[in-house]
Amino acid sequence: MIRSYQQDQKKQGTWITFLNNEREWIPYNGRSLSRKQWREISAMLMQNTLKVADHLAPKAISKTQIQWLGDYFYLGKPEYDESDMLRVALVDESGAVKSLDNSVVKDNYHINYDALIGYQANKK
Repeated sequence: MIRSYQQDQKKQGTWITFLNNEREWIPYNGRSLSRKQWREISAMLMQNTLKVADHLAPKAISKTQIQWLGDYFYLGKPEYDESDMLRVALVDESGAVKSLDNSVVKDNYHINYDALIGYQANKK
């Protein structure tokens, strides 16, 4: 779960703002980093992930939209029907969970995230 992200094709990476408002640089080519740097970034990303039921998870998006995470997470292989293993969502200031394009996560649920309560899904 992230607050926002901004890709920089020229610098070959992405700025991520986490829910605690920390901003971190995620290079596209994680393999070019030292093992220590790669582990630190991977750990930081993993600490900001949640496991939720598939029917409450954000919509699967094109793997090309999250390819910048490919050196840090296994993104699945379409030939093995694994194309939607990792899903990425944004959490706005009010706690509303949105898709990367700022659209609604699920049409029939209000999805929110709170640091104390966690991931919440309420039927509309």
